[in-house]
Amino acid sequence: MLSLLVSQAGNVVSFGDLMRQVWPNVTVEEANVRVQVNILRKILSQWEEASRAINTVPNRGYCFVLAVRYHPNEVVPSGSRAQRHSALPILANTIVGPDDAIQIIVDALGQNRLVTITGPGGIRKTTVAIATAKRYAERFRGDKVC
Repeated sequence: MLSLLVSQAGNVVSFGDLMRQVWPNVTVEEANVRVQVNILRKILSQWEEASRAINTVPNRGYCFVLAVRYHPNEVVPSGSRAQRHSALPILANTIVGPDDAIQIIVDALGQNRLVTITGPGGIRKTTVAIATAKRYAERFRGDKVC
């Protein structure tokens, strides 16, 4: 869905076009399309400049409103944000609560090359680790660290 919206950036993509191109030969309700668009918005909201990337055009469809640059052969310019964090997974939800834990881990990484996060299952260790990696990586602005 995101690929279709980006490929038509600046143009309204109708509900019908979305349903035909994203879900061919499948019956999809408009409510399901709205849910999927909201998920995309939530993911994109992790980047301030992309927080309002998809506009709803009432009774018509959706429009991707950010400027789009096409890179031949999928080459990403060096130093770009897309390249800098490309190895880190995208978190589906905004992280609420574990800021203290993230800061403790960031501080520990300043003193140690390896930090282990332990605890019982379900306490969001992976989420905290990903958020910590993103915060820690911002310190280097894409520079390589040896």
